[in-house]
Amino acid sequence: MREIEGILELEPAEFMQTTYRVLLGRDVEESAVESCVQRVADGVSKIDILREIASSEEAINRAILLGQMERASEEELRGAVNRLNYPSSVHQWLRFEGERFIRACYYVLLGRAPDASGYAYYNELLKQGRRKTRVIYQIARSEESRRIKPSIPGLKNLLLRERLLKVPLIGHVLKKVDLEFLPRSDGDESTVAESMLREEVLAIQNPVLDWSEVPAPLSAMLSSHLDKCAALLISSRNFNEQESVRDALAVVSVRPLDLTGIANFNRRTFANGDCSVDFFADFGSLHEISSSHCLGDEGDYRYLHIDYLAEAALQRKYKAIIFVLGNSDHNLPVAKAIHKLRYARLRSPVYIHIHDAILLNISRKLARCNGDDFNMISSQLLSERLGRDCVKSSLVVDDSALVREGVTGINYILKDFHVDGMLFNSVAARELFEKDVVGMPSSRMHVLFHPVFDPYDRKARESKENRQIRIGTFGVPGGDKQTLDVCRAFDLFHKKYPNSSFVLAGFHVRDFAEANNLRNGVDGYIIDEPASTNDLLMLMRSCDVAVQLRLSNHGESSGVVPQLLSQDVSVIATEIGAFCAFGDAVRFVKPGISPDEIEKVISSEVFSPIDRSDHRADFVNRHSPKSFMLGFDRILHGDSDTIVETRLSVAGA
Repeated sequence: MREIEGILELEPAEFMQTTYRVLLGRDVEESAVESCVQRVADGVSKIDILREIASSEEAINRAILLGQMERASEEELRGAVNRLNYPSSVHQWLRFEGERFIRACYYVLLGRAPDASGYAYYNELLKQGRRKTRVIYQIARSEESRRIKPSIPGLKNLLLRERLLKVPLIGHVLKKVDLEFLPRSDGDESTVAESMLREEVLAIQNPVLDWSEVPAPLSAMLSSHLDKCAALLISSRNFNEQESVRDALAVVSVRPLDLTGIANFNRRTFANGDCSVDFFADFGSLHEISSSHCLGDEGDYRYLHIDYLAEAALQRKYKAIIFVLGNSDHNLPVAKAIHKLRYARLRSPVYIHIHDAILLNISRKLARCNGDDFNMISSQLLSERLGRDCVKSSLVVDDSALVREGVTGINYILKDFHVDGMLFNSVAARELFEKDVVGMPSSRMHVLFHPVFDPYDRKARESKENRQIRIGTFGVPGGDKQTLDVCRAFDLFHKKYPNSSFVLAGFHVRDFAEANNLRNGVDGYIIDEPASTNDLLMLMRSCDVAVQLRLSNHGESSGVVPQLLSQDVSVIATEIGAFCAFGDAVRFVKPGISPDEIEKVISSEVFSPIDRSDHRADFVNRHSPKSFMLGFDRILHGDSDTIVETRLSVAGA
């Protein structure tokens, strides 16, 4: 069947036949063709005829473009129609033959249908045996394609490979290790690349190539490329050697799995569901993706490279595909994966799980990768919010200005990407996104919570007499967390109680300590960056009181506070944003509290505390990973009453 992208360019008879097949799923009657020919001759546009057919009762369940046709211009409609039959990945693209392949080349790389001379030229090249990858490379290098800036999973690496094929030695290796770009063979479910597993992975690990002969930059580039190819190869093998599991989840996340907070959250949370999980991440090497399997002891996991997602999502109908997003730099591959799949027709419902309510850092980095001017985009958006032209004004559009106007950055990431729902760890985050997200009703924005992974472990309360009192603060230090104010408060406390100590623990605390002239083992300070979760929990449990403050909160939840509660530690927290969900389990203070005031609250919690142990136990028990997954399962099944109940339990915690 002729491609739907060119539907508006066909002659009337072909136009009607193609339109009927696409929108109605059947052949057109001869009388309808004759009517169309006459109407076009009378000046009726084909787009009007297309609208009429799509609006018919017969077409309701098949009208792929029905929601857009009433309000779309012809140019917009062309773009939407073109995208419907884009190949979703290089793997799929290279399966196309003849005219279909050439048309896909033009629409993906040039954004238009092929002209007659161009079609004839490339058709002749293919008949002469020119590789499809070389044709793609040749078109992609044109000035017209560079202006279009095409993006499709696998294209960047294909172009890199074609460029490197001309390099001596490197080209020879790449011709052998062509793992990412070969299509599936028609008669075999395994990939062509998979058949090379035993030989080529060994060749990667023990190359016969004399690397001393290869220039250093190209050597590094090739090494990285081969590592990625090997990771994709392992992904293909892992995916295809197991039978399709019913109700599996696909979770797209950051890495490394054992060192990154969000990755650890995902691994420990989604293992508690009643289904298996395909875990997609930007694994950097064969070693990393292989060693990650030992982390799957908490559930039924398969670890797959993030670039294999498009292939997997086309083959399998998942229970859901969940993209987990934070704002730190290592979330960029997740944002890129969303961007690459924005025109793909996925078979599964898609959810975005928001960990950080402000995503401006990752949006800006994604825009830079795409060649977009995020400052200009932000200025235009701010102009709409403020009702004045910020593009031409002297106003500097920084993150603080965007945050003040409720701009989260999510709209750039999700542009043209279909999302079935969004998940938040707090009511505050949901409220922020309700005001900012374009085109998504509140009914598809769901509040769950940040699970507490460790069971509640009640401590035996000891007398403070003749015992060292230990205070602590945990997590990445910074001004918004008032870390230096907490340190100054401990200094005041330490003068009164010289036997006391203070734990400053988390990522980058040593840099923070050095910058602020704080020394481990001096004046009661214990400065540590725990190597494991167990080490961190032991430090937490050793504390009598932990101080976890925020000057601002835009809905982001805390992973540290729930851990402290599970260890039965008294917590002083700021009553702000998502932190309000901790309720009676913590001692609240107001934002911006001074060091003197912090010291007084610490003293109160140490020497005359209110017993909150039962509240801490209740919070931990209600916010288990199992409860999280039950809540998510209810969301998937549309159990709105249960969802509301979950929201209320979080808000009133």
